[in-house]
Amino acid sequence: MKFIFDKDELNRAVTPAMGSVSTKATLPAIEGILFSSTSDNECEITTYDLEKGYKTKLPCRVEREGSFIINASKINQIIKAMPSGDITVEISDKLQCRIYSGKSEFELHILESKEFPAIPELAGEKGLTIVQKTLASMMNEAQFAIAINDPRVALNGLYFKIQGTSITIVSCDGNRLALREKVCDVGNLNKDGSDLALSFILPGKTISELMRLIDTKDDEKTVRILVGRKHVIFAFEDFYLFSRIIEGEYIDYDRFIPKNNRTFVNINRDSFVQSLDRASIVTEDRTMGQAKPPVKLTFEESILKITTTPSVSGRVYDEVAMSMTGDGIEIGFNCRYLLDALRSTTVDTLKLSMSSPLMSMIIEAAEPQEDDRFLFLVLPCKMKE
Repeated sequence: MKFIFDKDELNRAVTPAMGSVSTKATLPAIEGILFSSTSDNECEITTYDLEKGYKTKLPCRVEREGSFIINASKINQIIKAMPSGDITVEISDKLQCRIYSGKSEFELHILESKEFPAIPELAGEKGLTIVQKTLASMMNEAQFAIAINDPRVALNGLYFKIQGTSITIVSCDGNRLALREKVCDVGNLNKDGSDLALSFILPGKTISELMRLIDTKDDEKTVRILVGRKHVIFAFEDFYLFSRIIEGEYIDYDRFIPKNNRTFVNINRDSFVQSLDRASIVTEDRTMGQAKPPVKLTFEESILKITTTPSVSGRVYDEVAMSMTGDGIEIGFNCRYLLDALRSTTVDTLKLSMSSPLMSMIIEAAEPQEDDRFLFLVLPCKMKE
């Protein structure tokens, strides 16, 4: 086998593929990239870590066709270290790979292509098209509450629900909940012609990789989302990202949203974030084994007082102007949890809704749009007297 690549083309193809390479030394094949010739002037590369995968094609000169697996980390480093121009990859019958450009040359051991795991079919009976920038914006606002290694497996992903042109995205880690809803301009790809009615849960690692690959600058570029029985495929213009679906039902998130709030506050988001940033200097999780205090929010008339109880970490006091209707309230939060929620939106003025120091606070836009809204919940901390 012999392939001749342009360095820049090869680098553009391999770099995004690295996000779907396994970093666990359990199966050598999934630590590699599968190269396969598809014609005399084209090569296909695939990575797959058994949870998510990446596939694309790139131009090259194929002098002797075939397919092989090469360690992804090594080839990625070699490509970047090579001089500009052509890079030749030549495979011997003894599974030795010779990579050379100009006077620079490397030799690596490769694996046979048959050792690469079977990837899912890159198609689905149901699906939709959506503008990439819209999808990225919605996921970015909802992903902060995805759980990590929660025994309730469904919470370790982002829940998608598509009903007609309405898209709902939800995450929840037990301490926070993020809900994003928007009526979007979508295309229906259902092969049977039925209306869009889909739901699935994507793993958090897939969301991180998807956010890295999406084009957030172009207002018109779309992505096709194809849903199979166990996988979701994101078909971009020149590559595929595919992922397994987390099986099981998602939580009934609506029942966690408090319905009988008595305190309602309008507050400037930037001022609130800046004040909490200052408070976070003494409210990080732990120092030298000492648990740091929650941030205490005291809502009184037109002033929000932000304080912490004295501790080994220090103490903070700050004030933020706000407007309030209903009862005054004193409530404590993990400062980082609260900041994560506030930073996930760019709305100028927020509405905070509360019922008691033990019930979650609702964060939403002060003037929400019916067809484009977010709702965040943050569970309070119990404060010591």
